Amino acid sequence: MATWSEQIFSNDAHDVYDVHYDDDRITTTVTADPATVTNWISQVEWIHRRRLHNLVIGLDVEWRPNVHRNQQNPVALLQLCVGRVLQLCAGGRCLIFQLLRSPIIPYSLSEFLNHPTIAFVGVGIETYASRLDADYGLSVRNCVNLADLSAYCLEENELRFDGLKRLAWVVLRKVVAKPAEIMWSEWDSERLLHDQVAYASIHAFVSFQMGRYLFSNYF
Repeated sequence: MATWSEQIFSNDAHDVYDVHYDDDRITTTVTADPATVTNWISQVEWIHRRRLHNLVIGLDVEWRPNVHRNQQNPVALLQLCVGRVLQLCAGGRCLIFQLLRSPIIPYSLSEFLNHPTIAFVGVGIETYASRLDADYGLSVRNCVNLADLSAYCLEENELRFDGLKRLAWVVLRKVVAKPAEIMWSEWDSERLLHDQVAYASIHAFVSFQMGRYLFSNYF
């Protein structure tokens, strides 16, 4: 599995990376700027305007590891990933929003997460939605747990208890690396490492891919 990332643009408001994951390319915007978030959402809604009624978006979050008992650090990053419109261009478009670094949470994000027909998919997404609500008052309207969806579609009940790494292999035959030094890194840093950007992007992207595959082939 070949995975690497490169920064292709940077200004005071956001950075853009190309994340390469096997044969897929993920264009990732990293930002703490509310206006950049609003612009990203507007672009997604415009590009996918004819399919908003069945749009699937991968959702994941990261927070700084809790090192003390009874400690619960707030969510630091929200990752959203959607596919490209052109079928010849494999990959996706990802937003990494640095929630902890943002001066405000844009209303556009709240509206987007509450869209009545967009399905937000992830492994353990109910926990993520609960944390987003508790930490930032953000409600995710249509959550689809990929573990439950995989178990239902593939008729393998034990998949309900599996994580992203196992599900990615069973459903997509894709390898998802979860190196401890990245998984337990400082997700609330002002400047994310390239490896952090790749890790966060790939997790949201694979969630999107699984959701799209299962909905397309079993419904």
